[in-house]
Amino acid sequence: MAREQLPLQSGWEVCRMATVVDRAAFASGAALPDDAESYPARVPNSVHEVLLEAGRISDPHNGDNAEQSAWVGDEDWGFRVSFDTPELDGRSPWLVFEGVDTVAEGFLNGRAVQSFDDMFLRYEIEVGALLAPVGEPNLLALEVRSPSAAIAEIVPPEEHGGRVIPHRYLRKGSGDFTSYLGVRPESLKVGIPGEVRLELRPSSWIDDVRILSRIGDEDGSGTGVDVAVEVSGGAAGGWHLEWALTGPDGALLVSGDEARGSSAWNIPIVDPQLWWPRTHGSSPLYALAVRLVVEGAVADESEQRFGLRTISLDTDDAATGEERFRFSVNGTPIYMMGANWIPVEGITNAWRGDRARRLLDLAEEAGMNLLRVWGGGLVPDDEFYEECDHRGILVWQDFMFGYGVYPADQPAFIARVSEEARAQVRRLRNHPCVLVWVGGNENFFAWDLEFGEPSFGQQLFAEVLPAICAELDPSRPMHVNSPWGGGPYSNWPLSGDWHDDSTLKYSYKSSVPTFTAELGRVSTPSLQSMRRFMSEDELWPADFDPAVSRPGLIAWPEMWSHRAPGGAWERIGRIEDFCEPAGPGDLIRSLGIAHGEYLRASVERHRRGRPNGDRGATRRSWGDIVWRLNDTWPTIYWSVIDSYLQPKIAFHYLRRAFDPVLVSFEQTPDDLGVWVTNDSTDAVDGELALERLRFDGTVIGRLAVPVSVAPGQSLRVADAAPLGPVFVRDELLRARFRGRDVTWIFTGERYLNLLDAALDVTLDGDELVVTTDRYARQVVLDFDESLPISVSDNYFDLAPGGRAVVGVSGRADGDRIRVSALNASEREVGAQESGAPAAETVLETTAGAA
Repeated sequence: MAREQLPLQSGWEVCRMATVVDRAAFASGAALPDDAESYPARVPNSVHEVLLEAGRISDPHNGDNAEQSAWVGDEDWGFRVSFDTPELDGRSPWLVFEGVDTVAEGFLNGRAVQSFDDMFLRYEIEVGALLAPVGEPNLLALEVRSPSAAIAEIVPPEEHGGRVIPHRYLRKGSGDFTSYLGVRPESLKVGIPGEVRLELRPSSWIDDVRILSRIGDEDGSGTGVDVAVEVSGGAAGGWHLEWALTGPDGALLVSGDEARGSSAWNIPIVDPQLWWPRTHGSSPLYALAVRLVVEGAVADESEQRFGLRTISLDTDDAATGEERFRFSVNGTPIYMMGANWIPVEGITNAWRGDRARRLLDLAEEAGMNLLRVWGGGLVPDDEFYEECDHRGILVWQDFMFGYGVYPADQPAFIARVSEEARAQVRRLRNHPCVLVWVGGNENFFAWDLEFGEPSFGQQLFAEVLPAICAELDPSRPMHVNSPWGGGPYSNWPLSGDWHDDSTLKYSYKSSVPTFTAELGRVSTPSLQSMRRFMSEDELWPADFDPAVSRPGLIAWPEMWSHRAPGGAWERIGRIEDFCEPAGPGDLIRSLGIAHGEYLRASVERHRRGRPNGDRGATRRSWGDIVWRLNDTWPTIYWSVIDSYLQPKIAFHYLRRAFDPVLVSFEQTPDDLGVWVTNDSTDAVDGELALERLRFDGTVIGRLAVPVSVAPGQSLRVADAAPLGPVFVRDELLRARFRGRDVTWIFTGERYLNLLDAALDVTLDGDELVVTTDRYARQVVLDFDESLPISVSDNYFDLAPGGRAVVGVSGRADGDRIRVSALNASEREVGAQESGAPAAETVLETTAGAA
């Protein structure tokens, strides 16, 4: 009989162990006391989610409810489920746990079977001697300890001198131990976030299939894959492997039958289709099906999807000798444009695929080709990597070490995390999306900030993890830590990768880093989202004064600070460029635009590749990863998508900055010019038109220049000096090139002498067309965010006489869209049903109203 997997998902009972008198009876399946606190549940799950569904706690997403449910992490919890013994047919039964959070004891029919202490590990236990006879019930029980109680029992070694925070001795996602992800005081989750199943295994089974791509010559010759299969067990009669390779179109390419006992071979691939990140081509996937045959019968089978591609990391420029941190795919340098991926939901550590898929959709809409799995979070489910393979999104994969110092000088700790690392590399190495292994997040950086030169723990990151990656996956680079390089300190912008700490420090040489792995500023979710987790009084108390009346004043309401990590106000953008807010909508707008303009300016400068005013021939910077893509909880911080999966204002600025063909202005104290940066696959040619305009549309000057920019190249193509001195409060510059229309203003918004503009808006099917007679500052498309509406652009400036065509998807007949600008009355379209362009209604309001 073949291998069989039987998930144990439904019928679980979750119990608060403080209300269970006899724990041994609980583990053996005895009825609970009448006053025991228990709830029905499914697995995977976390206790908070179970209690919320049962009405035991109020929603921790809202207000200060999280504080009222903090007791959950201080309790022990029991999970148990009954299942009948299936027909074994000579197979051995194994219990498999894909993730237990975190310290627990497992029991089967009252007998202890496993101790758990690492949420990042899969646990497999052979239970043949403990199962009931076929057809009779079994009782599987787990007692999961309180994380806070488990930590309280940790006694740090004296030699660590208080440098290791107690929870870092425990292998649990570090985001649970802090308000950093947006919930106060913290959310100590507990539960079974991974699948639990009973596996019936034959005498031999497939334990692992490793596929290593070989890319040959340009004509495709020499391309293929090397395959290695690990077979566990020990079939007395021996075994052999059969395999079949199918192409991206599903057609069979070749099949084979390996000799008895042989588990490694190579497969040539004719007319290969290479896998590319989404910005540079298609992402075709091949499939290799392997069957283990024992004594003439199929005992096990595995199918692995993979892509043909190579990855390299260049750390110096061959032409100039300057340091670089540049990834190449299939020999082509790729500018990485992406974001940090953190856990997709705060109330549970279980995977939530629907939320993840929506976030991936939005990452694609933003033009991203890379996501960084942040080491302070969780390792995503297999679905995440499969989706990234299919979508052509590269993955920067941190090992699960969040900010701080770890007990990496302790042999037992090194042994455990080495086991983790080996398992993760084996699990993920066949995915073409995985770009690089990275030792962790800010582990050397933490030494620099808090303690100085590291005195212990470097071995794990500098030696142990690199050795594991080199052994198990030589096909990818391994980066020791993030940030890390060869500079005077770990977060040196001209070596390796850099984390943007410019909100708090003057960071030398950081205007154009070699690679930015965290970039951003703080802003809020939309007003509609804020109203979902705050009351109106919390959102804007009647007596609140937003004026910064003294140095250092935090000028937002108290609940805003409660729903933001500590120090969030110190990390906002330049809101001094905007008028004083009269209500929450104004402050939300100012914070969002300041966030967006910081991202735009930084990404444009980095993609140009040289510090402002530098005309060097080669690009120094080769990647921008914003901190962060998403929010785990409703919060006010650095994300570009909020926890309700709504794009924030900064998202739209980032999408424009991630355009593969980028037109950008460079202003210095002495100079002003226009650059074209080409991170597409083809050369771009055409004429660039540069105009100097008054806000009323009067053209003061105009010039046209021919442009030709090769792939991977960034060029300064126009000088604005011939247009003459610009009146900074009354005029703007406009550059147009190959359908791109970019404006440039010279001073903060509050200082502009804006004129009233008249917008004309037409909605026809899936296109919304906006025109204006005068310069329109910040055109905003607003709609009910509970609707599945998505727009291709938002929060954009429109030059006098300009025309913007915005794609609209997810809209049903009758769904209204309101269009306004800071200096233009609101128009509303969409009330008319299909059959003709939607009628326009003029409303006497302006954007940014409270």
